[in-house]
Amino acid sequence: MLYAQRNAEGAIVAISTTPLTAEEPEVGTAELLEFLRQAEGSQPFVQIFAHLDNEMVRVLEDLIDVLVSKNVIVLTDLPADARRKLFDRKAVRRQMQVESILTDDII
Repeated sequence: MLYAQRNAEGAIVAISTTPLTAEEPEVGTAELLEFLRQAEGSQPFVQIFAHLDNEMVRVLEDLIDVLVSKNVIVLTDLPADARRKLFDRKAVRRQMQVESILTDDII
């Protein structure tokens, strides 16, 4: 989720992946897109998309797990490179969890 820091007029001036204040609501899609249009090419723009990409990768991993568990697909249906990448990410995440470096929803 993304959160917005706003100026006195209510316009977004910064985006964060964690709430910046206790009352701060999640930023809406239309507002986020407008902020990103204005910041295109800037470092915050790149960081936000990297964060969103990481979240999407996790969604796809979970989707693949569900499809496999319901026998809709088998892992061998996926290209070898895709299987290797999935297994590598799962192995790293599992090791990091064992070492309590991070929680399951971060990577």
